[in-house]
Parts: sequence; structure tokens; C-alpha cells
Amino acid sequence: MSSESTIQARGPLRLIHLACVALLVGLPFALYPQFVSGENVIYGWDSGQSHLARFRVMTEALQVEGQWPLWQTVSYGGGPFHANPENPTLYPPVLLLTCFLPPLLAMNLTILLHLGLAAAGMYLCTWTLWMRMRTSPLLGIAGSLLAAVFFGLGLHVRLETFNLVGYGAAYALAPWILLALEAVLVGSRPRRAAGFLALLMASQVATGGLYVYAYTFLAVALWVLARGLLGQAQARRRTLKWLLPAALAVLLMVLAKALPFFDWIESTSRDSGLRENLARGTPMGGRSGSFVFSDLLSDIGMRTNGYLVAVLAPLILLLERRGAARSVIFLCLLGIVAAAGFLHPILLDHLPPFDRIRGAKRAWVLAAIFLPLASGLGLNALLAIIWKKWRPIWAELGLGLLLAGACLPFLLRSEHYQSALDQPLSMDACLSLYKNWPVAAKAMGDDGRVMSFSVQAGGTRNEQFIASALGAESPAGHFGTAFPSAIAAHVYSRGGPLEKSLRIKRAKVLSVGRILDAPKQPNREWGPDRRAPYPPGIDGQRIISVADTRPRAMLPARVFGVLGEGRGGRDVMYAIFDSDSFDPARDSVIALDDEARVESAELLAMNALVLVESDSVRSADWEQRLLAEGIQAERVLRLGSEWNTAEGQQIDAWLQALDGIASGSSQKAEFARLNSSEVHVQRASAERGRFVVISETWPLYGGWELRSAGRRLNLHLADGVASAVFLAAGERKLEASYKPVSVRIGFGLAALGLLLALWLCWGERSSHTEPLEIPPAA
Repeated sequence: MSSESTIQARGPLRLIHLACVALLVGLPFALYPQFVSGENVIYGWDSGQSHLARFRVMTEALQVEGQWPLWQTVSYGGGPFHANPENPTLYPPVLLLTCFLPPLLAMNLTILLHLGLAAAGMYLCTWTLWMRMRTSPLLGIAGSLLAAVFFGLGLHVRLETFNLVGYGAAYALAPWILLALEAVLVGSRPRRAAGFLALLMASQVATGGLYVYAYTFLAVALWVLARGLLGQAQARRRTLKWLLPAALAVLLMVLAKALPFFDWIESTSRDSGLRENLARGTPMGGRSGSFVFSDLLSDIGMRTNGYLVAVLAPLILLLERRGAARSVIFLCLLGIVAAAGFLHPILLDHLPPFDRIRGAKRAWVLAAIFLPLASGLGLNALLAIIWKKWRPIWAELGLGLLLAGACLPFLLRSEHYQSALDQPLSMDACLSLYKNWPVAAKAMGDDGRVMSFSVQAGGTRNEQFIASALGAESPAGHFGTAFPSAIAAHVYSRGGPLEKSLRIKRAKVLSVGRILDAPKQPNREWGPDRRAPYPPGIDGQRIISVADTRPRAMLPARVFGVLGEGRGGRDVMYAIFDSDSFDPARDSVIALDDEARVESAELLAMNALVLVESDSVRSADWEQRLLAEGIQAERVLRLGSEWNTAEGQQIDAWLQALDGIASGSSQKAEFARLNSSEVHVQRASAERGRFVVISETWPLYGGWELRSAGRRLNLHLADGVASAVFLAAGERKLEASYKPVSVRIGFGLAALGLLLALWLCWGERSSHTEPLEIPPAA
């Protein structure tokens, strides 16, 4: 094509690109108009079961409370919300939607928007790479359109977006990241591209798509190595000059999530990574530890819509002399091989982030991103050979639209998943499955918490859905995190499930309401229509017994202190809970670690102390201190380091002997939640010092500050998961607020990273660098 023809075609080409991008962004809205509302929800998937709760927390915090969503009260009896890396508290599109829209509509629009962004990004990425490596003046629009629908509307990315929401958003940003990366390495404005690259990579982390951004970052590192550090001299200079400050900006920005996360993770069962069997998982082609090639082919066929996406990918070999083509081929194969299980052990053992990713199959992220890209480039390479003469722009566009339209029916066919997309349940229909949950939600707002310890039973995850829909709070459910260690140890005594009687007893101890026996339905997650799991409490059966619900804040009549950390202290606490003499309506057990700052008034307010000997606590030393504080010897039980739960009868007899020394009847204190991060508690009488036990999980995490009359108070763990605070004589009101230092530091460092990224973006307004010359193909 002559230079004059190129200039004449430049205007129509821009219009075509704008039209294609607009078409791809709008296509998901046209295909799924049933979700452009706040009425329909994909009930049987994670988007409804857990992600709806995230959007509800964010909308309430931003719209009702007028504050950042740092803490949530919906799940697990409360817990850090911003610290959870799967919660999109820093992702700009979700923040914008949740500032103005109801939660369900905000979630649905997030899904549809990112399907369109994924397709548009892949279109521009494929066309740009083709223009970098083309061997003829052909335009590459046809292959770019095909790659766009393969990626944005193919089964794998489409279902990931509908199911996991944040993971779909992370996929949508991947081609845009690759586009910015190429602009840094070979574009005319590398500095500006480096700034946008930093913003895109930080945004991908903010989506909450954990394994997607982990593998995307791996792909970026390999791309930089192959195309930058091992490329031409100018590419190496660009890598060192612009990608290093971009990487620093990304690191600083992600600290807004990373610092609270590492501050919080010790309270969860993720503190040491996933168990090895979960981290290794079952790879594609794996069956009971053995590799089956037919299973691998079947899995690849499912993820590529019957190999439709993979048919054109090998044609990229026609461009194998170009560096970008070789990188695409390598990353496609790397993703397939790692997902098959052959390379995953290496990633697991040598790259720390991957020990927190569940299974080898997650490595398909690489193939899911680069196979559509390879297919589009492969089609363009084929057209360049069989259609050597120049063709009009409109012919290229028509061919692309024809091929993309012909492939759509195959891409949108997803067997039983499709029914949940074509005919989603309305919110009203979902709520009708839970006839008694409004009663539970009302009781939730008054005296207690609704919960179920049967976390593996069918319907338990529905509790999370209904809690987010109706506003009931629930210690059960699923927020994308493992069960907090302290609660898991409490629910499952030393790794084994509790008997039903103990489970009910401990439910009372936890200061929560209890769910009565679920209907006698099969213990499985899916109902007959495979979309409606059996919920607890249907068929007119009551959900909770308010009589068994302890108030949110109470002044217990008897307070037992357990001094000593580790398993011995937990076993003592369990033994006290399980004792027949322990009355959850009036008693509480407070755990004091070895270095607890216990004031004399606090010790005096306890009816009894249990000393568990450990390396740092010796009964003899504490006996002297107790005597000095005026604690009577008969109120102290000393247990050696070899104590175990088999000696529980000693605890029971000891509790019975203490029946007559209660410090007064149990009283209810006034509890007021001003917002998710601020609570006030007030007692009626302040004549003497007493412990207040509150149905909040504050001690399991850091960041809560408690004050009374301007004095900073000590926070103790009560009853395994609740909070205990000692109010001295004259102190009537308790003020608790969530102010984690890690959040303040993280936001400060992130602001520096954002300024650095913006400096890169706007530092090249009046100048540009010559693009990197690409040698012609041999």
C-alpha cells in the first residue's frame, strides 16, 4: 500500500477501531439483558453466594455509613474486609458502581462491563501485535475481532467472570496490561506507557482475582525477559529506564492491600499457605494421582469450546521469526503444560505466591489469555499468505464480523451452566426459599447472631447469600477466605468435628443464636434442578430459638480466666465449655496470653483463674502475684504442662465448687453499632469494676481501639471468639473503633505510588521517542 493510500485509510481505520471497540463492549449487554437490573441473580454460583455479600458491604459502607469499607459484620461474626485480598475495596470501577447503585445491580454491571472490556482489550492487543510483526501491509482486523470474541465470550473467561466476578475483572485487564507493556518496549511514548502499565497492574491486584494476577505477573516477567532484557539494546534501555520506576509504583500502590493483609492473615488458616494437597491439587489430566492423556484432551476441549479457540493458534508458527510471536507460543505452551501438572511443582516450591493458589489447573490462566491472542495472530498470518494482494478495509472488517458472528453460537454454548445465565432466579424467588429468614434477620438486629456450625453441609453457603440479601449477620458462610483459625479450632475441637450436643452448647457460648435441625433432606449441595441448594429452615421450620440467644453485650455473673497460651490453654477452655456446671447464660471464660497486661482490678473481678504452665508462665510465680493482689488461693486451679482433656472431671468438680461465689447476676448492657467500624456499649450501673462480654470477634484480629472516659482499655478473648473488656468502677460507657495502623501506612505508601505513576503518565506530553525499529522477517 502506498504512503498516500495509508494516509487516506488512517481516518476510516480509526473509525473502524472505535466501532469495533464499542460493539465488543456493548455485546455482553445485548446478549444478557436480564442482568441489566437489580432483580436477577445467578443464585447457584459464587457470584450470588459470596460476591453479592461483598458488594452489599461496600454499598452500605460507602452509601449509608459514608466511610471506607474496612470492617464487615455480615460474615464470621465480623472481620477485616479491606484486608481480604479478594475484596475489591480499591478497584475503581467497583468503587464507582457501589457508590451510587444497589449491590445486586452493581455486581451485575461489573460482570457485563468486564466481559466487554476483556473483548475490547484483546481486540486492540491482537491488532497492535500484528502491526508490530506483520510481514505485509494487511490490516489484521479480522483476526483481532476473532481473538476478541474468543477471549471475552469464550467459555473459560465468560464463566469465570459470571462466577467469581473479581477474577473476571482481572482477566479483563490482562490484554490491556500486555498492550501497555508492548508500548513501553517498542512504542513511541514509553514513559507514558510505563505509567499506564503501573496503574493497570495495580488495578488488577485490586480486583481480588488472586490466581489470575499471579499468573499475569508471571507472564509479564517472562515477556520482559524475552522482549526486553534479552532483546535489542534499545529495548534493554527502555526496560531499565521505564519499567523499573513502573514496578516501584506498582509495589507502592499494592501495599494499600498488602500491609493490612499481612497484618490480618495470622488470624486465618492461610497464615502458612494452603495445605500441600490443596496447593498441588488435581491437574488437568490427573486422576487419583496418575496422568491420563484423554482427560487432559477432554479438559482442554471444554476450556477451548470444543477446540474452537485452539484450531487457529498453531498458525502463529507462520510468524515464528518474530519475537512477540515466539513469546505468545511459549506462554500458551507454558500454561497448558503447567495446568497439566508438569511444571506446577516447580512454581509451588520456588515462587511463594503460588503456594497459596489452589491446584495446578489455575495455571490455565496463561493459556486462557494467550490462546485467543495466538488464534487471532494465526488467522492474520494465514490471510496474509492466501490473500496476498491488498484488500479494502471494509472487506477486512466484513470478514472479521462474519467469522466472529459464526463462532458466537459455539462460544455461548456451555451445557448446564447456560441455563443459569438464560434463566436466572429473581431475588424475590430466592428469598421465597427462606420462609423464616426474615424472623432470623429481625432477631439478628435485636439480641443475637444467626449461625450454623455445619460449614460443610449443603445449604450453609446459602446462609451467606441470605445474610447479604436481608441484612442478617452470620458467623458462617464464605467470603473467599479460609475459616479463621481461632473459630475453626473452636468449632472443630483439635481437628475433629464436634458431636451435635457439644456443637449446640458451644453455639450458646459463642453468644449467638442457633439454627435448629435442618430439614431432613439429603446432605448435598444441589437440589433436583441443580440450581437451588437446599436451604436450612424451609418447609415452615423455625430458623432460630431466640430463647437460646445471648445478648450482644452482657455482664456475666461468673468470669473464669485461663492464663497460658498454646494447646494447653485451649484444652482448658474447651473443658470449661463442655462442663455441665458451665452456664452460657451467665458464665464467660476469658483467655489471657502469657504476656497479657492484666491489672489488679481485672484479676479481682474474675471468679476463678486457671494457670496452665508453659515455658513463659510458672504457677509458682503467679501464686506470689495473686497473693499480692489479694486473690484467694481456693479460687485458683493450677494445671501442669502435661494436663489434657482426659482430666476434665477435675474442671467440672472445680466449677461446681465455685457456684456460690458468683459476683452477681448476669446483666445485659446496652449495645449500639454506629457503623461497621464503630460500636458503643453502656452499662446501667458503674458502681464497681466488671467485665463486659461483647458478641464481636475483635480479639481475633488487630486494629480495634477501646476507650472509656479517655482511657485506653485492654481487649481480651472471651468464650473462644467473643470480646471481653474490663470497665473499672465509675466507667459506664465503652467506645470501640476500628483503626488499623497498617491501613493508614498502606494508604500513605499507595499515594506515593500513585503520584509516581501519574508522573510517568503525564511527563511526556510534548515529546515522544522514536518507536523501536523491528527488522524485517527473513
